Amino acid sequence: MNGHLAQVKDIAGGRTLSYALDAHGLVLERNELTGSSASNTQAYYYLNGKGIGDSGFKPSRTDYASVRNRDREIAGRNSVDCPSI
Repeated sequence: MNGHLAQVKDIAGGRTLSYALDAHGLVLERNELTGSSASNTQAYYYLNGKGIGDSGFKPSRTDYASVRNRDREIAGRNSVDCPSI
């Protein structure tokens, strides 16, 4: 799969981690299966190659508003105009 890792088996932990990737290797979905129990899935969202959010069984650590504000702060320090979308 384009040379990108798509699955990991944690034998000691008794779980399998599977990843759905795009052509650039960005993780679109992570699925964790522990034993024979139900799986936990996390989806990741990108805009122009930047992570802008995620959703699933764990609380999101990234959201579009935070990413946008961070980019504006960086743009302000570098004196680059960052137009609104």
